[in-house]
Amino acid sequence: MQVRSGFTDMRESTEEDWKIIVEDFRNYSSQLADRVLAHLKLLHGDFGGFSVDRLTHSLQTATRAHRDGKDEEYVVCSLLHDIGDTLGSFNHPDIAAAILKRPPRKNPAHRLLGPAESVAFGDAEAVSRPPGSLLHAEARC
Repeated sequence: MQVRSGFTDMRESTEEDWKIIVEDFRNYSSQLADRVLAHLKLLHGDFGGFSVDRLTHSLQTATRAHRDGKDEEYVVCSLLHDIGDTLGSFNHPDIAAAILKRPPRKNPAHRLLGPAESVAFGDAEAVSRPPGSLLHAEARC
């Protein structure tokens, strides 16, 4: 049986409750990569009218970035840029950005996630580009 905290009101929480919560969070967060990969696999068979499904498109995009000598962060952004399509069809770059959240800094990889996310990452020029324009131009699907 899984140990759980015992409070129903935050004001009633104890140090012991928070030890339980922190331990559970450590276990849960350690499995993030597996959950991200499982969610990425949901893109298999989702064509959205295109000639290749979104999983293939994501793999192609990451492969092109890797072959072009981009850094690891850029390749990962390329791989996950459409991961949110299944849950946030109108704001899928926001979901990828949330998964890949980093401290603000100007990095070309963040442009793959769309203008609003790129600005949050410190790329102010992103507002002049259409969402995902750089990425989808590079993908050539």
